[in-house]
Amino acid sequence: MGLRVQIKIDEDGSSNPPSLPPGTLVRSIIGPDREIYYLVHLDHPVKCKRVKTGEDWILQNLAIAPNFKGGTLDPIVLSKANYVTVGIASVFYFPHPDDPVLDFSKGEYFATGIVKEL
Repeated sequence: MGLRVQIKIDEDGSSNPPSLPPGTLVRSIIGPDREIYYLVHLDHPVKCKRVKTGEDWILQNLAIAPNFKGGTLDPIVLSKANYVTVGIASVFYFPHPDDPVLDFSKGEYFATGIVKEL
């Protein structure tokens, strides 16, 4: 953890997905689907349109997970790949370090993209 990463949104349902600033990988956490998710705190908030509602929202805390079941971010951490394809969710709270499972009701999946180490 503490790894500096860049997330690029490829598809969020809009014709022009927002650009995200670099961020820091804060921790990994298990989702209710038993997959590993990675919490990323962006260097600064990004105001953009929420495609689902058309309203503004702020992105700063994200949960990402490799698009392939059982996948991890090890390929970029171990420098065996330039990037990993991920699903991206906005997290409305950052789970307490003692929280064992990510609560999907406190966030929203909204995009796919890639993550790479800086």
